[in-house]
Amino acid sequence: MKVWVAGEDQEGSLARMCRDGLAQCGVETALVDCRPAPLFSRLAARITGLGRITSAWQQVLANSRFRARIRADQPDITLVIKGELLWPATLRAIRSQGGGRLVNWNPDSPFNPLTSTPSLVASLPCYHCVFTWHQGLLEPIRRAGAPRTAYLPFGYDPRLHVPAAAAAADRAALASTVCFCGTWSPDRKELLEALAEFGLALWGNGWEQADLHSPVRACWRGPAVYGADVCRRYGAAKIVVNLLRPQNQGAHNMRTFEIPAANALHLATRSPDHQAWFGEGEGIVCFETRAELMSQTAHYLTHEHDAHRIAATGRQRLEDGGHSYADRMHRLLEEVQQT
Repeated sequence: MKVWVAGEDQEGSLARMCRDGLAQCGVETALVDCRPAPLFSRLAARITGLGRITSAWQQVLANSRFRARIRADQPDITLVIKGELLWPATLRAIRSQGGGRLVNWNPDSPFNPLTSTPSLVASLPCYHCVFTWHQGLLEPIRRAGAPRTAYLPFGYDPRLHVPAAAAAADRAALASTVCFCGTWSPDRKELLEALAEFGLALWGNGWEQADLHSPVRACWRGPAVYGADVCRRYGAAKIVVNLLRPQNQGAHNMRTFEIPAANALHLATRSPDHQAWFGEGEGIVCFETRAELMSQTAHYLTHEHDAHRIAATGRQRLEDGGHSYADRMHRLLEEVQQT
């Protein structure tokens, strides 16, 4: 069986972890990255007035490359990760020409205007099956025309997400009391300002947008990091914070599995998914309000034995729960073969 994955080919990307998980399932697999050269995109983004032209050119090139590759290789299944650059017409053409089963897994909500497009929503009926990480999205995706939907949580890659054994000098450079890795947003800034006094360390993009007087500006240590690099930062922190975005409320995100994989104390937004998988106060620590985030942080910084116990339990439940991307891809293959 040939299963191709369409998405970003970079360390820590969902597409690459899915490809590696599929390889562990014993199928022939490849990653199809249809994006233009990153250097061109960076140069074009710096030239005033070229934004729309660049975006249109990216879409034309992505659809042309994707269609040609699938035609040439004829995979049995093509797993599209998000697919924001692909047109419905491209997907319909592949289906009409016997291009195998087309399936989609979107790491965001297709209905979130901040992370989606009308074209992406219009493409949902073009797939044989659409997977989502949020059970609350199953019915809305069905109503949008997807012929089949299935629940598939995120996971972790055991080769990337491991407790890091960093050199002393490296560990000193990355060490922090409280760590957060993620992109700036107003709601995140407001919550994380409360942790600045605890020695917060931030890695992520967009934090220069924080107000000049905001204490989080002094906590920022660098741009976004992925894969093994992010786990090195988690492993060098006493507490790692996981803030669920509004679209993830009640569910989880990719950090849900990557933080415990690093054997770090996981302090996360309270949700049924977090509680069910790890047990609140057993393998994860949860909060709901800014005040509770501060009180939980203060408590576990002064109760290190409990912090280590919870981190170890979280790591063990991750391993015992069958949460690797190989496990996820095995489930995906089972589901797709029923279509």
